[in-house]
Parts: sequence; C-alpha cells; structure tokens
Amino acid sequence: MLGSKQMVRKGYNRISYQYRDDQGRGEDAQNMLPWLRWVERRLKKGEPVLELGCGMGIPAAKYFARNHSYLGVDLSDVQIRRAKKLVLQGKFRRGDMSRLRFPAARFQAVLGFYSLIHLPLKEQRPLLRRIYRWLKPGGVLAAMLGHHRWTGREKDWFGAEMFWSHVDQRTYSRWLEEAGFEIVHHQPVKEGKLGKAVHELFFCRKK
Repeated sequence: MLGSKQMVRKGYNRISYQYRDDQGRGEDAQNMLPWLRWVERRLKKGEPVLELGCGMGIPAAKYFARNHSYLGVDLSDVQIRRAKKLVLQGKFRRGDMSRLRFPAARFQAVLGFYSLIHLPLKEQRPLLRRIYRWLKPGGVLAAMLGHHRWTGREKDWFGAEMFWSHVDQRTYSRWLEEAGFEIVHHQPVKEGKLGKAVHELFFCRKK
C-alpha cells in the first residue's frame, strides 16, 4: 500500500488536468478569488508571497505573481511543470512542504488552500509554527483546514486515490493561537458534493 505522501504525489500527477485545466477551470477555482483579494488588500506591491500546495498555478500564483515576489511549492511533478509554463512571472519548487526551511520573517503572506490537510496530522501543527516564524510581523496566513475531524482515503477522487487528514475547527483554532497567530476571521466551507461543511477557511495575522 502506498504511503500517504506517495499517494498524494502520484494522485495529483495522474489527475492534474482533470482537477483544473490550463485556463484554471475546475475544482474550487472561482471560489478562491475572494480569498485571494483578502490577502491582496493586506500586501504592498512587491512583497513576498509563499503558497504551499500551489498546484498548476491558477488562480493563486497567476493572481499574485503579477505584482509580488511569488514562490509556489507543490509535491506533484506534473503540477509544478504546468505551473512553470502557465505562470512565467512566478517561481516554483517541487517539494514536501513539511520539510521546507526558510529564514525568519521571509514572507509577508503564506497561502495554503486545501493543501496542509494532505499532510499527516503529526506534521501539521509543527508546520503552522514554522509558518508563523517565516512571516514578517503583521504578515498574514490564509489557509483552508478542517471543519470536523477526519482522516481517510478516497479510492476514486477525480480518477485517483487520495489522502486527507484534519482535525476540527476548534482544534485548529487552538493550534493557530498557540503558534502565535491572531485569527482575524474563520468560516465553514461546504463541500460541493456533500452539501455540508467539511472545511474551515482561516484568515490569520502574525501579531
């Protein structure tokens, strides 16, 4: 049986185009625009942005790379190859977000939409602490995490097996506050197929 990270990498390599096409049409893309605008309003031109789980670069990389120093990281080889072709202004790196190391106060914003929850739970809390260190004072984190606790695999997600793991909204709130974040706003987000809240969108600021 594949390990969880092997499954995520292999899965997105396989379904990259089914998940989102080169124009950005696909899963959750349009829903993300208000989230990106929230971050943009808190940035000055040229300030550095890091996206964890950047996918194929649309919409977030394309949105921010125009006016900011943007770095996107993703586990999938196919997603990163596509992002490099589709968003020429951005910089991209294939890698495991849980193993990233950056200097303190390196970024003004960090994004993690539906990506941190692909990690095993034991890696998520330490990553939130590192993200806090990577942010400049007043920097922001926008992340889609879990609304309720769940860990599991789906055998046929857009045509591939996929893994997720997340705790509930209250636990994520505690983890974020313990890391040092001020939670500016959070809200449940419904899963289209299920029609109920599965995820929780968090907007946070480094004090």
